[in-house]
Amino acid sequence: MAVPALRTWVPGDLATSTLLNAQIRDVVKYQMGTLATGKPLGCFNKTATQSISNDTWETVTWNQNIKAPTEGTSFHSIVSSTDLVTIQTAGLYDVRVQTYWAADADGRRATRIQKNSATIVHAGVNSAGCTPDGDAWTGNSSQTAYDLSMMTVLAATDVLRVQVWHTAGAALNLQAASWFSVRWVAAS
Repeated sequence: MAVPALRTWVPGDLATSTLLNAQIRDVVKYQMGTLATGKPLGCFNKTATQSISNDTWETVTWNQNIKAPTEGTSFHSIVSSTDLVTIQTAGLYDVRVQTYWAADADGRRATRIQKNSATIVHAGVNSAGCTPDGDAWTGNSSQTAYDLSMMTVLAATDVLRVQVWHTAGAALNLQAASWFSVRWVAAS
């Protein structure tokens, strides 16, 4: 999908409805993500818990679209390969993930964003019982949340995955409230 290019108007140009729609309406709709081919973005979540083994990096699956991807199922599918987002348009992206863990006071939690099945582009670790910002210890077995965000340049065909890890001592559920969003910001 091409990023809309603005026309340079010169004296004598006839402003037809076709040109005005293409140069004003369609550009605004693209930026707002309201066209079927609008600005690449998608927001995905889980509708059920996912059991994560102790001390093992596991890939998170996303089976519901909160905001349907503007680039369709080639960007993200809720039917097949639900663990990945495939970039269709190169550029600078705002990538965010929030993972919610079941209540368990033991161990640490970690989340990372992986690109092309090998490169870790961003990661973070939190202790069980910390508030999402990592500043306060709750001192009990409360649900733990972890936020991770980054701005990164991605190429068309790059594939993103979210992986999680913990050391609670036994399998621990990643909660259905977890979500993942990918939003194109600018051409690179």
